[in-house]
Amino acid sequence: ASLAALGDFARNLEHLRRAQALAESAGDERRLGWTSAYLAQSHYTLGDQAAAIVAATRAREIAERLGDLPMRVVALAGLGQAYHVLGDYSRSRALFEDALGDLEGELARERFGMAGLVSVATRVWLVNSLVGMGDFEAAVARAREAMRLAEPTDHPWSVAAAHVALGFAHLTRGDLEAARSVLERGLGRAR
Repeated sequence: ASLAALGDFARNLEHLRRAQALAESAGDERRLGWTSAYLAQSHYTLGDQAAAIVAATRAREIAERLGDLPMRVVALAGLGQAYHVLGDYSRSRALFEDALGDLEGELARERFGMAGLVSVATRVWLVNSLVGMGDFEAAVARAREAMRLAEPTDHPWSVAAAHVALGFAHLTRGDLEAARSVLERGLGRAR
């Protein structure tokens, strides 16, 4: 996440590929799973959705074999993002909802090495998929959930992303005043 925050996604990918090779040579399945989960995020960010799906699928398989719930959630989110970008909104929705089913209680406040709270990021992407499917009411409801989770943490990325998601959901359903209000609040928080 540190290189991602700097926008150095290509260098991040190089480091993750080296980590993957080390994990494979050491036979360390847990590290290989996490490396694959993070590789999925890097591939998605750099626009290689096919590679993101391969890496996230590998991470998901390892997570399920090891019973590693956080790894499974990050892998599902990576798969959901890739399928969303490819326009497969129903598949991405199902993956995000599956991930959210595991993010209850204290897990809703975890980042698992990601830039923001995974429970918020997953809802943000779910909002995007719901909008793509034309389910605007569900999109607003999920965006409000993201806001409720993000606000008390005061985590900058999570709060900003939740504001954008709620503003986008209002905008796409045609409620310009509600969109303006939430986006102005979000901009104020960002400043």
